[in-house]
Amino acid sequence: MPRIRAATILEHKSLMRAALLDAAFDLFAARGFAGTRLADVAAAAGLGRTTLYEYFPNKVELFLALIEDRVPPLLDEVMASLPAGIAPRERIERLFSGSFGLLVDQQELARLVFVVGRELPAAARRRMWRVLEAPKRALWRMGRDLVDDPDDREVDYVMRAIADLLVGGIEQALTYRDAATAVPDILATRLRFLRAAREDRGH
Repeated sequence: MPRIRAATILEHKSLMRAALLDAAFDLFAARGFAGTRLADVAAAAGLGRTTLYEYFPNKVELFLALIEDRVPPLLDEVMASLPAGIAPRERIERLFSGSFGLLVDQQELARLVFVVGRELPAAARRRMWRVLEAPKRALWRMGRDLVDDPDDREVDYVMRAIADLLVGGIEQALTYRDAATAVPDILATRLRFLRAAREDRGH
């Protein structure tokens, strides 16, 4: 029987799960999805492969658990940092700035989502993208105040364009070895585009 590494079974399981996720993070970041073997994750965590299966049934579930565990709390921090009493357009700019700041601080995690995650099967990719639901919903709410007639279709069109601008900027920054060096120029360019688009629309 494996040695218990904590005072209680529950705490032990929590520690083992965390160790597996830490090891998975390092290996997925270094080797990609296809190049990472479950046996190597287990070994890096100091566990046997059979023990890993007690926590994650396969590599896809391990990868998704890692993203679902680590991304939402960071996005919640970005959303919580947006001032409530400012105009929607300013909130959108703050959301862009906060998102790019998060990218600078969490480059490897961003690469897992936007680069490595593309190796997943289609259904798993759709599940992974759900971690971005909170900022997507926030953008949609902001968008209702940006259009003259807040028809759902127009709001959806505007916010899809803004979301594409944000995600495209992140993906562009991740093409650099050190995304932090590219972020200031990419962010400035995208904010200028946002402002120009608003002026064209009379906002």
